[in-house]
Amino acid sequence: MKHLETPTGRLQRKLFRRNRGSMLLRSRFVLANFTGGILDSDNKQQLKGGRYALLGYIPKAGRGVEVGVWRGDFSSALLTHLKPALLTLVDPWQISEDDKVVFPRSKESGQAIGVEQSAIENQGDADELYQYVCARFSPHSNVKIMRSTSVEAAGSVTDQSLDWAYIDGSHYYEDVRADLESWLPKLKSNGILFGDDYYWRDPEGNYSVKKAVDEFISTHRPQTWVVFRGQFLLRF
Repeated sequence: MKHLETPTGRLQRKLFRRNRGSMLLRSRFVLANFTGGILDSDNKQQLKGGRYALLGYIPKAGRGVEVGVWRGDFSSALLTHLKPALLTLVDPWQISEDDKVVFPRSKESGQAIGVEQSAIENQGDADELYQYVCARFSPHSNVKIMRSTSVEAAGSVTDQSLDWAYIDGSHYYEDVRADLESWLPKLKSNGILFGDDYYWRDPEGNYSVKKAVDEFISTHRPQTWVVFRGQFLLRF
């Protein structure tokens, strides 16, 4: 039987999912999102709204990390908008036999070239995607690709060497918390951790990303933080 949500339930859900954190940052991002929608609608669509607005707050020409690359679409946007001195892309490109993921493929060749979407269930396809990402960013000398888990990759990065880190790997609570804890020491003063899917729910219906981020904020007390259109940003 289909569950029917009450008007009170809908109101509570909308209030719960609203933007949160610094009023100054929220106002800034609302303005950036609004003007971006008028002046640069193609890029706004590409970056899916919230990401577009937050990028204006990230320092340009810095050193940053993206955790969770997949086919590299947002990686390309980071290169274009932030022009980083060094962009490190971290992803294990690894799936288990129990996983089912959305994977881009060419209709003509069946190869993983980021054109069409179809479901995959085997490691061979993930290996193809890794090769695609390597080829996609090979012309860029300021891009470093690390085929590794987030925590393992963080262990090889010098402390206080990064201006920012974008977290979009596994969305399960333990993994998000481990990612945040692992990359925080790598940030310089005033460094930024930001990420995706704050209101994502795990199969049990728990807001796993939100729980991890909220606990992390409570523990580490960033200078400022904001949640905007499902994206979170913490400045330390």
